[in-house]
Amino acid sequence: MPAKFRTFDAQIYAGGEPSAKDLQYLKDILGVKLIVSLDDAVGKKIAPIVKQLKIQQVIIPVNPGATQITDPIKY
Repeated sequence: MPAKFRTFDAQIYAGGEPSAKDLQYLKDILGVKLIVSLDDAVGKKIAPIVKQLKIQQVIIPVNPGATQITDPIKY
């Protein structure tokens, strides 16, 4: 289970930096089809594994001190 893993509802989960094993669990057991990465470095780190597992990924880098997102969202 990823660090700080929690459930918002039956289809929305949140957590910290997932390992390859965590990502496999998210796909196989929870049926996750999309991962939104808010940490650019972590998003890029897990991207190859996410791609291999055929999970869609969106990286939206968020600056912890920012009050708004200034870069366009791409996916």
